Amino acid sequence: MNLLRKLKLSHRLAALIGLFSLGLIIYGACSFKTLNELKVNGPLYRDIAQGKDLVADALPPPLYIIESYLLTLQLAAAEQPKERIALLRRLAALRRQHEERVRFWLARQPAPELATLLRQADVPAAAFYEEAFETLVPALAARDRTEAALTMRVLQQHYENHRLAVDQLVALAGAQARRNEADAQQRIESATLLLSLMLTGTLGLGVAGAVLVGRSIAVPLREAVVLARRVVSGEQPDPIDNPHRDETGQLLAALNELNLSLNATLAARSASELELRHARQLSEHVIDGASAMVVGLGHAGEVVIFNTAAELATGYRRERILGRRWRELALMPPSARAHWPDPGQPGNRDAPSHTHEQYIVTAAGEERLVTWRHMVLGRQGGAIALLSFGVDITERRRATDGAAREQTL
Repeated sequence: MNLLRKLKLSHRLAALIGLFSLGLIIYGACSFKTLNELKVNGPLYRDIAQGKDLVADALPPPLYIIESYLLTLQLAAAEQPKERIALLRRLAALRRQHEERVRFWLARQPAPELATLLRQADVPAAAFYEEAFETLVPALAARDRTEAALTMRVLQQHYENHRLAVDQLVALAGAQARRNEADAQQRIESATLLLSLMLTGTLGLGVAGAVLVGRSIAVPLREAVVLARRVVSGEQPDPIDNPHRDETGQLLAALNELNLSLNATLAARSASELELRHARQLSEHVIDGASAMVVGLGHAGEVVIFNTAAELATGYRRERILGRRWRELALMPPSARAHWPDPGQPGNRDAPSHTHEQYIVTAAGEERLVTWRHMVLGRQGGAIALLSFGVDITERRRATDGAAREQTL
């Protein structure tokens, strides 16, 4: 399967299709070759038919001269010239047919044994016809009965020799035909078995190839799904070892890169959050430990920061102040509210930083003069829209006013 992983997904599918195609092409080629050899008028069929045709030619005329021998007997017994002429014409026709068929079969190039027997059967036949036309016919024309009788005995001997050769030829041709039929049957059975094995092997290879290709696709996809789910769940899984460069390998590589990038991002974010937490804690400590009053208002004017100095100056506990609108608290006199920016009003939310003095009423009912400096943060301040710093100048103002009165007096 690792070898398949070196190929792209498209190449793997193409290889699977090629494997099926090659198997079917080989199977089809062997099938057509076998059919061409065993079909009607095919090479093996012609061999079988040739043997049967040879037997068919050998037993009756024209290869077998039995009819010619019967005609010579009829010629010897014929008394009328017309009857003798008709028999001679028939004998001459049988001679031509015999010679044509001998040439035909020798031209077909039969098995060497058959060709030898065919020539052996033709030698006495040719001698038979030669003796009949060269000796018997002139003897019968001269009415020489003694010569005709001697010629008939010679013709009988040629016929017997021919018949013996024909019997051997027929036996050999029959045996050859039976061997051809048996060979054909064996080749059919062997070809059928071979084709069955090829078909089974092709299907087996195709199924095995499909399984391997499927596994080479499914296994890395499952690994990719597991990795993606672990990343989605917030885990930080270790990168998957991936030495392959196919499509699924590229997917795993991309997921590994994504995992590493997310891990780096999460680590950087955690470090930033830790730094921000430390900075916030430090700023809270600074604000809470400042000697000046520090008041932070939210975007709706609610109090979100009220430090210890503000608690000491106003006499109100931080828990009673946080979350309430600053302009509506009892420590804010009505005459002073107009000078205090209201972050809840769009027109004042983006007002510039400014400084002013105003009186506040402590929890004990005492008025204290405080000078304020405001910093409008707006949306950039997050939850804090307005940050104000106040200093109680009541005592200093009283001292200044007293000194002024003394100078006047």
